[in-house]
Amino acid sequence: MHYFLLRYFSEMTLKSAPVRGRQRQQLQRNIRRLLGDRAQLRSVWNQLAVYPTPGLSAAGCEELPELLCRTPGISKVLEVDEWPLSNLDALTNLAVATWGERVSGRRFAVRCRRVGTHSFSSQDVERCLGAALLRCGAAGVDLRAPQELLRLELRDHCALFVRRQWEGLGGYPLGSQGGILSLISGGYDSAVASYRALRRGLIVHYCFFDVGEPAQELVARQVALWLWQRHAPSHRAYFYAVPFAEVLDEILRRAPGSLASVVLKRSMLRAACAVAQRAKLSLLLTGDSLAQVSSQTPANLVAVDDAAELLVLRPLITDHKSDIIAEARRIGTAQFSEGVPESCAVASHRPRTQVSPQVAAAAEERCCPQLLQWAVAHSRRHALDRPLPAPPVGEADGTVPVVRTAAPGSVIIDLRAPTETHRRPLRNAAAEILCIPAYELGSRLPSLAPDRQYLLYCQRGALSRLHAVRLRERGYARVSVYRPPG
Repeated sequence: MHYFLLRYFSEMTLKSAPVRGRQRQQLQRNIRRLLGDRAQLRSVWNQLAVYPTPGLSAAGCEELPELLCRTPGISKVLEVDEWPLSNLDALTNLAVATWGERVSGRRFAVRCRRVGTHSFSSQDVERCLGAALLRCGAAGVDLRAPQELLRLELRDHCALFVRRQWEGLGGYPLGSQGGILSLISGGYDSAVASYRALRRGLIVHYCFFDVGEPAQELVARQVALWLWQRHAPSHRAYFYAVPFAEVLDEILRRAPGSLASVVLKRSMLRAACAVAQRAKLSLLLTGDSLAQVSSQTPANLVAVDDAAELLVLRPLITDHKSDIIAEARRIGTAQFSEGVPESCAVASHRPRTQVSPQVAAAAEERCCPQLLQWAVAHSRRHALDRPLPAPPVGEADGTVPVVRTAAPGSVIIDLRAPTETHRRPLRNAAAEILCIPAYELGSRLPSLAPDRQYLLYCQRGALSRLHAVRLRERGYARVSVYRPPG
């Protein structure tokens, strides 16, 4: 009999009997949803066995272990052939028939695991089978680094010959720990944090704050879809897009530049709490890593969390950036996250790293709370198992050219704060320079002729990309990002 044997995540076996039972039942439900009519699931020897449906194609059979290995709650997947066990001689004959050709000309080792009462030990089995396989033309036995590692399990009156073995994802069964809302930017950090939450049994839903850069939202959607398709298709998950451009403009207009990042993160947490509560979720997830940016210092994290009504989980809080990127590459999300700017980058101007909750709250109070309420009320929800809705006709694709030399007659719009433009003025003999802070650009549009060529400049490039997309959406076709040499 041929099937796949699943080993539970080791931490599950340490739980009390009622908790362990609930988690195993949850895992069984998840696997049945995942595999559908492609396989039958049974509990054997306190483990799970997956039997491919008769008539399933070879490609379908090959797909089963791949799906199972990506499912939270499973530590190992073994492809086995089960035979009745009578005595050691019969077992030896089975081993020769099963493995004889496989060991020909190769160095091998036999590993036997027994459960139950037998008249022989595991070492007896390994020695007896090893001697018989040597007579099949094997190059020899190598217990340290064998070319062929032959695994065998004896369970009472059954012998299980392991064809192949895969490492599973581990973790707890999806849904056993409830749901969580991940604040996703499309970058490395939020993707890896979401992956870790999935491994711990949380159904992850995703919340993206749309500050007017369609390309970044597309990346965030791709990351969310990748994680859901690979690790969570047994459950429905949602992607929420919250329109945050007006909120960001209000923060840049009202809050001191040194506090804008903290105020922005507080506003995002407030909005995420409202979205989560509507979705009946009680946890938030972020990719914050200690001291990675100004808003993630210990003091500023306290100031940010002061605005949250729900518990915020930060699984990457002590991870190094290089380790996070390496993990993103391993799990496959790095292919989407390359070059994605963090949302907080558009709000940074000489940021403070030691902000008290009281100071942050006072800065936040300067901003109009109705804008935040409006953003939450107009958030868009999309089920990840449904086709992505088509973008509105005429919507910009977010691709904005970058130029390094200003053409004669063009207009450079310096989006930096007045203090910065005064301290480090931008000079260019070929172009006209207008100093318009980013938060005033919307109100100054009537004075900008739509037929001229505009080059948007800011210190890091995030603000200029964001506002270039907005200008294009409003009919300004000749808009680029200006990045002068040096």
